[in-house]
Amino acid sequence: AQHYYPKYDFPTIMRRAWGAHRIVDYLYTLEAVEKDKIGITGLSRDGKQVLMAAAFDERIDAAVVCSGGTGGEDLFRYTSPNYDNETIAAITGNFPHWLHPRLRFFAGREHKLPFDQHFLSALVAPRGLLLSSSYFEDQGNPWAIEQHYEAVMPVFQFLDAEEKGGLHLRRGLHRPAMRDVHSYVDFFDKMFGRGNKPAPVIRYYDYSFEKWKALSGQIEAGESKIISPSTISSADAMENW
Repeated sequence: AQHYYPKYDFPTIMRRAWGAHRIVDYLYTLEAVEKDKIGITGLSRDGKQVLMAAAFDERIDAAVVCSGGTGGEDLFRYTSPNYDNETIAAITGNFPHWLHPRLRFFAGREHKLPFDQHFLSALVAPRGLLLSSSYFEDQGNPWAIEQHYEAVMPVFQFLDAEEKGGLHLRRGLHRPAMRDVHSYVDFFDKMFGRGNKPAPVIRYYDYSFEKWKALSGQIEAGESKIISPSTISSADAMENW
């Protein structure tokens, strides 16, 4: 890619995605290939590549992003050190050629990014997209991945393709087990009309402030039932409340 396009600054991971596009070119020349049933999946740095490849080539009909981490299914906003996963500083320092060199300017300023990975995923809709990772990943953030899923699903819903978006948080290490591969194949079968298993939505952090308010019975601040020095004067009053 760099040889043919020396004036372009697209980095290594995007070059790999470009290579995937060239493979699709070849698949389209084969009579045996069903052109509406082309899927792509990859693990780790290829998980990042998969998301980029699917976002920028509509001939890819479904994608399974597997443990891509930062630059993949993990949101950059939740990679700062307090989230205990691979930070922008770490990935741009250890692998400066993987992602765009200007990304390093947002290390420690993740909240200043004008967009995040769910914008990239939105480009895949309404085609099939399964975000997958292990909740034991030491460089991943399962909570952030659930936020990614929540943020991109409105686009799938808007395009009447809610059933084509999935989330698969699995037990295990960085490398998926065979049971997980089976789930990925089931997802592709569903997307290609060859199976009936719905896209999985496996999550562990399905909560929100609104749900907390509903479960706890709390009401908005400023109303009379809220706890404050003026309403609670003793331990017995607390028990009664």
